[in-house]
Amino acid sequence: MCFYIPRDEMSSTSTEETRGLFDVPYDDFTESYLPSFHKPLVNIEIGNTNFEVSKPLICRHSPYFSAMFDGDFKESKEHSAVLAEVERVVSVRSFKLFLQFVYTGHVKLRDEPPEDQISAFIEFARLADMLGVANTEHKVATHIESIILKNLPYDSSMFITRQDRKPDENIRLISPSHIRDAACLPKGHEIRSLFAKAAVETFVMGSPKRFKFAEEREEVPGFAVDLLEQLGPTSKSFTASNKHVYVTEPFCRRECVLR
Repeated sequence: MCFYIPRDEMSSTSTEETRGLFDVPYDDFTESYLPSFHKPLVNIEIGNTNFEVSKPLICRHSPYFSAMFDGDFKESKEHSAVLAEVERVVSVRSFKLFLQFVYTGHVKLRDEPPEDQISAFIEFARLADMLGVANTEHKVATHIESIILKNLPYDSSMFITRQDRKPDENIRLISPSHIRDAACLPKGHEIRSLFAKAAVETFVMGSPKRFKFAEEREEVPGFAVDLLEQLGPTSKSFTASNKHVYVTEPFCRRECVLR
């Protein structure tokens, strides 16, 4: 299930590009950021957990909360709101990541299995999209890419042709549920593109019947479109020798031998 609040239903805040807390000089920090850490505070309840947070800060980063707390709604009068939990979108975990991002400009997970870290980042990306939070897309996609590359059984920085390399190594940590959840993000989102790039090699070199995301390719139009878009440029990388046909897969930019 894809859950979204249409962006045109959320009032627009400042068009100024949001920068991280650690990325601004002292004068910008004291003039623009410091006041955001002051009162008034608002209370946000998710499940059985309550968060008391800076109203100016979350409204600065989120058109969703700006409309809620600055508009003519009961939340504005009561300085309190309840966010209903939505599976793999709105949770205590994803909201904590949202708070970490708006207060510091960065997100960091605990030490947990890489597959779970990918799930957490996708969940945060979906919440950020729902709340209209800017400048999260590239950072989260970069985090996910780093997790995948860190856990590859080879050095991804080396451009080596290996005929015996398994074609599904790039998607070993990506699950079908990751694909389905990412497809709920807007078209062109970097996480969607990242997963499609990672899946190209196994789709081209493996057996179509054994493709890990065969069901998703048939049932999730967004993923099928993303995969097709990555196959176009990949097809232009085909080269041939007397013995083999080669293709450069788009995730690690590695030359592979077609079997």
